[in-house]
Amino acid sequence: MKKLISILSLTVFLGAGCVSVQRTSLPVGEEQEPTEISDKNEMEGTTTEDTIAEKKEEDPDEEMMEETQKEMGDVNIEMQSGNFFFKPSVIEAKPGQTVNATITGNEGFHTLVIDAISLKQTVKSGETISFVAPTTPGNYEFYCDVGSHRAMGMKGTLTVVE
Repeated sequence: MKKLISILSLTVFLGAGCVSVQRTSLPVGEEQEPTEISDKNEMEGTTTEDTIAEKKEEDPDEEMMEETQKEMGDVNIEMQSGNFFFKPSVIEAKPGQTVNATITGNEGFHTLVIDAISLKQTVKSGETISFVAPTTPGNYEFYCDVGSHRAMGMKGTLTVVE
């Protein structure tokens, strides 16, 4: 048992060392002024309509998929993760629908993996993980691939229904 705990501790310690965090801090009492971002099209002398027209010419199938997604709307969920759980453990979406999972609580170091769509993302409180559901209806497992978290029950099901 001690050996297992040592191995798990070492795995968590090494995994935590692979994460980089960037923080910016301001002196106490100072607020940052918002910065204005100029439109890339303005700088190039093109209009948004020109850019949209170019995109339509490039890939009409992509435009049709975007329109379908807009009609369906996104699935927006709040998700928590912790010691060997995802809550909710079942996510339901329609084929091709965008899912936005906002992480409202996270304890420890975890990932969200969905093999069927090649998704692997670190789970962090306050961040949103967005992905497009598979186009084939069915049940797809999602899980945490850190150490033995998956084997200890940190998994769930993405259910794609028509």
